Amino acid sequence: MKKLLLKTLLFSTFFCFIIYHIDNYFTKNGGLATRYKNVYKNEKNIEILFLGNSHGHCAFNTDIINAKLSSHSLNLCDGGTNIFQTYYSLLEVLNYHEPKLVVIEVFSILERNLEVDLKDNMQIYKVRNFAQIESKRLGLVKFKEAKVTNSYTDNGFLNVFNIYKNHEIWADLEKMARVIDLNLSFKEFRNYRKSFSSLSPERIKAFENYERQKDKNGEEIILSKEEIQEIKKIINLSKEKKFDLLFVVAPIYKGYYKKVKTQYTIVNKELEEIFDEYDNVKWLDINNKWNGANASLIMNEKVNNNQHLNYKGGMKVSSLMVDFLDKNYSFIKKESTKILETPEDLVFNSKILKSIDTTFHTAIKKINGKNTKEIKLSKNLKNLSINGWMVKENENMNQSEKIIALKKDDDMIFLSNSKMFKNKKNKKLERFGRQAGNAEYDFRFPINILDTGKYSLYSILKTNDGKFFSKKEKKVIYIVE
Repeated sequence: MKKLLLKTLLFSTFFCFIIYHIDNYFTKNGGLATRYKNVYKNEKNIEILFLGNSHGHCAFNTDIINAKLSSHSLNLCDGGTNIFQTYYSLLEVLNYHEPKLVVIEVFSILERNLEVDLKDNMQIYKVRNFAQIESKRLGLVKFKEAKVTNSYTDNGFLNVFNIYKNHEIWADLEKMARVIDLNLSFKEFRNYRKSFSSLSPERIKAFENYERQKDKNGEEIILSKEEIQEIKKIINLSKEKKFDLLFVVAPIYKGYYKKVKTQYTIVNKELEEIFDEYDNVKWLDINNKWNGANASLIMNEKVNNNQHLNYKGGMKVSSLMVDFLDKNYSFIKKESTKILETPEDLVFNSKILKSIDTTFHTAIKKINGKNTKEIKLSKNLKNLSINGWMVKENENMNQSEKIIALKKDDDMIFLSNSKMFKNKKNKKLERFGRQAGNAEYDFRFPINILDTGKYSLYSILKTNDGKFFSKKEKKVIYIVE
């Protein structure tokens, strides 16, 4: 009998160990799950934590913030996340890290999900984004969050386990392979959204006649008692764990903002009155500061209550955040040196950009079909196109990442992504090494996201082992109306 009990105990322990470690493989939102892996990896303490919904995901470019402040921050904002889920996400991070500052974007308070209340008539919190629960490790926080949300009610306790809730992944071998690859490789990720589109003239026009939808109870924008309760829980937690709080309103499109500014102002005043009671809580309303964002900073999405910042908008907000954090928080210590981990670490450090490596060779042959040192391009054009090449001697170019940086000033530096490049074979370049044949490229960048002005060009290469090489090109671009 003792042997049977021992075997049962050993088997149960082994079974629980396996479930604990593979449960996160069965998440449907791989991007957020990967960001949570950065919490659990726990190599560095997260100094600045960003929480909220998709507006925070688009607004806070942590690669820029980390590069400029020499800090370590993480963005766990995700679409459809409400203030209740924000509290549990904070609880989860506090199990592994001791942040000095938690930044919470409050769009989910100003514009709740219109199809649901924060609580239903059974006092269960309704959530639209189950990824916040699914991406967490099995543990007390996840069980508590699931128990008081509609994620728990349909099939009960078993819904806490991703391996049960998303069991259809088992039958899809292609999806299973992607999930396993994501979890085993721990590939680099962007913990912010990077969109290059901007609001079209047709949608700008449509906003002139657009009227905000009311929620299902016919209510305008209000601050509910449940939201106040969750905000105070977060503030009490900050006092207990001794970290600062910063509540931020990321900007929305100015054409919509002018329609809701009066209602936003009423809610924001209520929030400020709450925050003023606490010495560790600050408030930053970028919407009010900018009077909304212009169309070039907003993604080209459908016309509704919900507008998101594009890559340029996120860059501007992140630069503003850097200045605000540097001015208001004593733990921020700007350093002259920074370990190179991202392209942003490179381009926002002028000393590094001036460095020269004689084994890194580049050439920009043509810009929009012309071989000239200076070129003027109209914003009415669809794309900026570049033909050129870059190569590091004896480096495998098939496994290296090419990057073009367009620098207007220290706060406005656009970085390309891999989808903008089309590699071309050039046997002449094999003189730099056998695997240098794919060093030539054709590059396209959407021109409408660029402000007018002068842009310097930088060729950047990231090798397979994470080393960066850069060179300032002699050619200059002027963007004109």
